[in-house]
Amino acid sequence: MSDVVFSFPGKIGDAILQFPVAYQWHKQTGKTFSCWLDETSLKPLERLFSIQPCVGGVEFKAGIEHYMCGGQPWHFNLQTADYAGKTVYHLGFRGFPQRQITLETAENAKLPVKIDMKALATEPCFVLPAESPPPLRLVLHGQPICPHTRCTPGFWKFLSSIAPEVEHLFDEVLFVGKERDCEVGVRTYPEWGRFDDGGDLANVAQLIANSTCVIGCGSSMAALASVLKVPTIRVHDPIGNASKTVWSGLGDNQLNDTEVELRRSWPEFRERWLKPVVAPAEESLA
Repeated sequence: MSDVVFSFPGKIGDAILQFPVAYQWHKQTGKTFSCWLDETSLKPLERLFSIQPCVGGVEFKAGIEHYMCGGQPWHFNLQTADYAGKTVYHLGFRGFPQRQITLETAENAKLPVKIDMKALATEPCFVLPAESPPPLRLVLHGQPICPHTRCTPGFWKFLSSIAPEVEHLFDEVLFVGKERDCEVGVRTYPEWGRFDDGGDLANVAQLIANSTCVIGCGSSMAALASVLKVPTIRVHDPIGNASKTVWSGLGDNQLNDTEVELRRSWPEFRERWLKPVVAPAEESLA
């Protein structure tokens, strides 16, 4: 185990969006770090984190009492003895984020290095095996009910509006997530497939890293795609009065819009990020 620790007390999507900060620390120092993860919410991240060259070990910690703001208490309420011989950077939120989660984390962590903001926005932070040649694959993640609005997520209406284009643009379309997340999609679009990650996000991370595009609701899958720097559309549903920017991905190829906003932004996204990939593949088959 490394004597430098980054702690992740929250939910999966938060932890994924926080990890790039720890990765950029590793890049600048050349050192590995250990990860302390909330034992209740972050088990699916164990292998994804532990196989990274920058990670020296993963431990699970108790102490989180509620998830009203990421995970609280943000420092796990650890005892002084728990820190013996270690330098610990807590990445949890002390209050509700006022900016995009990765940027909020970089600001609050107070690391003894200067974070390269361009690298934070453009460099994938997870190392995963590559497929060759890369497939023309679209990964989809929806939920039956939005947990914040208790209504049908806007993802499904947007997907319905672009389904004919999806058929033309991609050779493979896969739904990911838990069985209940995939049920609506598999029933509505039986010609598309489903990828079962077995509860291990390292599996779906490799799939996403080797995909052309990801479209998802506001969830951990969209967060994962965003830090892998795969072109991603996050179909935003209101989360209280909070700005949607809090959950945006960093980088030009990351789009975070409501279903209504996507009626205007989808064509531009498609032309800029998908057509340049799809057109050469179609020409090679001609």
